[in-house]
Amino acid sequence: MTTTLDQAIARLDHSDQAIDDYGAAVAAACQDLARVANGCRCAVIPAPTAWVLLSHVRVGLQHLQEVLDYLPDGLKRSLSDPAIVVIDADDREPVESIDLAVAALEPALNQVGDILTRLEAAQAAIGAQSWHPTYEL
Repeated sequence: MTTTLDQAIARLDHSDQAIDDYGAAVAAACQDLARVANGCRCAVIPAPTAWVLLSHVRVGLQHLQEVLDYLPDGLKRSLSDPAIVVIDADDREPVESIDLAVAALEPALNQVGDILTRLEAAQAAIGAQSWHPTYEL
């Protein structure tokens, strides 16, 4: 018979694995995108292509912002979850480490919001451009 504690541990294990799997997929997708759009493969990125690129980057950042927004609460909740005991190998109380992490995340969250605003402005600036091959002019 499965206990409630066993179910909670199973959920945590599943979530840990899903976070690792999806995080690795995001990192790989970002690396692939960088290889296409970092100027090595093609030095020219016309405005319509840049607009699409910025759109995808914005959506990705919006989702990452959602993750980062929740992370402080998730970390704090780990301290009171009855299914686990948090241990800190740095000889400090786990709450101290989490407080340090939360304090480090706060400015990052503000910066993500600023970046999203700037990406939207960049999109707006180039949104009316198009391009044609020179032989069609």
